[in-house]
Amino acid sequence: MPYTTTSDSAHLYFEVHGAGEPVRMIMGLGSNAYGWKRSLPWISERHEAIVCDNRGVGRSDVPAGAYTIPQMAADALSVLDACGHRTAHVMGMSLGGMIAQRLVLDHADRVRSLILLCTTPGGPHAATASEEVMRGLMEGGADPATVYRRNAWFLHGADTRDRHPERIEEDLVERSRIPTTPTGYFGQIQAAARHDVWDGLPQAAVPALVVHGDADVLIPAENGRLIASRIPGAELALIPGAGHMLQADAGDAVREAVLRFLARVAR
Repeated sequence: MPYTTTSDSAHLYFEVHGAGEPVRMIMGLGSNAYGWKRSLPWISERHEAIVCDNRGVGRSDVPAGAYTIPQMAADALSVLDACGHRTAHVMGMSLGGMIAQRLVLDHADRVRSLILLCTTPGGPHAATASEEVMRGLMEGGADPATVYRRNAWFLHGADTRDRHPERIEEDLVERSRIPTTPTGYFGQIQAAARHDVWDGLPQAAVPALVVHGDADVLIPAENGRLIASRIPGAELALIPGAGHMLQADAGDAVREAVLRFLARVAR
């Protein structure tokens, strides 16, 4: 299985699917590469899709202590280097979108374009979740499946919860393959808590697409609007009724927006 080693000696697991221009896909909080199951088929049909278990989850190492977004952005580049690519399109979801923003600011020459799904600029300008949502995010439980089902009210939109509960169960199967440890989960949470790229976003000089569900209560949709307003020329796609788990709530709309964008910016 393919692994690469970071500058601080952490081992990261990654996979490569398909062929074409590379798309470095960065997953969100507590999720590993399995979290891309719904998007990977249509990305890899036209592009080389590169997915990874971020530090702290899946088959990658779980270092002790808090992580940082710049550290995880450097991790993302380690995987890109291991794949033999100088540059790639970068697509990040939630925490992965925070990493992607930091990546383009610190290493603009490595990023062909930027796709940000349900993420935030962080810092005092960001729109924050309610105390009830944050409490649910931080609380543990008897087992990961119980916690995920309990938190579905702030992860998924109403249509998925009411009419397509099987999607929640399907996502739960993928999340349960390799349970995330408390050490890795809270290491990533501490990285997200210190994320703030507000001042830097106007210097993000790459084509950018921001996709957000307008019913997202974990990372409210105002964050998508803010990011799109800060990155020069960025496109914004707000998806009606979709919550935070965009791939389950609005997979067709996400696919259409992302593939249309990539078709336009691909070399």
